[in-house]
Amino acid sequence: LEQRILWYSGAQNALLFVRDGECQRIKGNKCSIGDPTGECSDGFHLHRIDLRTSDKVYLYSDGLIHQFGGASGRKKFSNAQLMNTVRAMSAQSARDIGARLGEQQREWQGAHAQTDDIVLIGFSIDQQQQAEKAA
Repeated sequence: LEQRILWYSGAQNALLFVRDGECQRIKGNKCSIGDPTGECSDGFHLHRIDLRTSDKVYLYSDGLIHQFGGASGRKKFSNAQLMNTVRAMSAQSARDIGARLGEQQREWQGAHAQTDDIVLIGFSIDQQQQAEKAA
């Protein structure tokens, strides 16, 4: 945390980070943990991100982006929709972004069944430092 270095390695899931109003996606490996195919026999790719104080980072399960919904009920929520939302709200707190994404997911899903678990974790260095000062 003091060096502001984030190391990331993902099994099928990506990491999003927002810097200066732009959202970037760092893809994980295509194979899963346990890798029965041997596709990742050389190991998982390790990404280094040198964070700035204002960067926001998001980890998420595929449940949100694979959720069916929308007008037809046949489209998935998608990485693009998730990225557009966090980019458009980048100046707001992680809590506000999480609340909006929850609303957006429920609107998108409508009356359709939830197809998978949905997990979204967001953080930023400046919010962490603010929390430490308040404690």
